[in-house]
Amino acid sequence: LIKDWGRWARHPDYAAADKFNLDADRYKNCTLPMLSFSFDDDTYAPRKAVKRILKEFEQADIEDLFFETSSKKMNIGHFGFFKPKKALDLWDQAGTWLKKINSTETQTSLKADQP
Repeated sequence: LIKDWGRWARHPDYAAADKFNLDADRYKNCTLPMLSFSFDDDTYAPRKAVKRILKEFEQADIEDLFFETSSKKMNIGHFGFFKPKKALDLWDQAGTWLKKINSTETQTSLKADQP
């Protein structure tokens, strides 16, 4: 199982590769707003890999944030975002984004309901 996961994760087309039998059209047809955080000290998902996977979401409105953690003397890596007190300001940014999206979605929904 671990070897299969490793092959899949190292494949240049990752989740969109035909050989993995995933429905990549779902990525291409996704129109949901997305917020992406990536960090220069993430060895699991380096910047190049993040940019590659985000390209699959052709129709999505993506806010892609990249952080150079080494210049700010912070260690985030792949899992630091989820550690208490490690990335509190990033959680604040995510919360602000969610509020903005909720407000935008609500306004769009209200406009669509009007004759």
